[in-house]
Amino acid sequence: MKQTVTAEVVARIDEINGIINTKQPGMTLEELDALYAELEGITGEYDLFDFPFEENGKIGLKDITGKVRVPTLYKEFPVLYPYHLFRNLPVLARDFNDKLAIVAADGTGKALCDFEYDSIYIEFASDGFFVCAKEEGDDYVEGVINSKGELLVPCEMDSVYEMIYNCMLVEKGNKVGFLLSNGTFTAPVYDEYDDSGSFLQVRKGDVWGYLSVNGEFIPEGDDELIEKSVLIALDSF
Repeated sequence: MKQTVTAEVVARIDEINGIINTKQPGMTLEELDALYAELEGITGEYDLFDFPFEENGKIGLKDITGKVRVPTLYKEFPVLYPYHLFRNLPVLARDFNDKLAIVAADGTGKALCDFEYDSIYIEFASDGFFVCAKEEGDDYVEGVINSKGELLVPCEMDSVYEMIYNCMLVEKGNKVGFLLSNGTFTAPVYDEYDDSGSFLQVRKGDVWGYLSVNGEFIPEGDDELIEKSVLIALDSF
């Protein structure tokens, strides 16, 4: 059985997160690993998860310090996160029509998008991107919303994947598109992609080319435009 969280434990978690998030100059990889290991040890010893509370038949959400993250407004919070994760992101809530949305965790509980989704999950956690999905017949269509509730990718894709270089791949029909970490969306109009080189390459019809960070397609061979553009580098995105 996990121990009860104390003020000292909370203070130490805040201190560790502060050090990790500010990436203090001169910190070695060994020191950083030690902090992560300490944090992992704390999570194994204490129950750090937010917890729901009820009032007048509605559910709200508090953190381990007793702070109200979301007032008693909703039916359910399907996913609960520990105190040290996703503090700056909204949380997932279900309304009394059994639909999902993301809501502000700043004490207001304000819905940041419409309650219209059948599934929502976090991808690109550092950038606050959420994959949202709606039932359509026997299947789902997917899209992406950001932490403000803005729809970045229309909820009409066959699938959305996170790629290892912080670029999300979307598929619709037999075409592919991309959502970049800067929020730029390129519609699924490409027939193929290649991520084996230094830069992301795509094929449109018979023409191979590159994508810029602004979502512009640059055909191979257009050396002048390639030189002027910032391409999607697979080792840095």
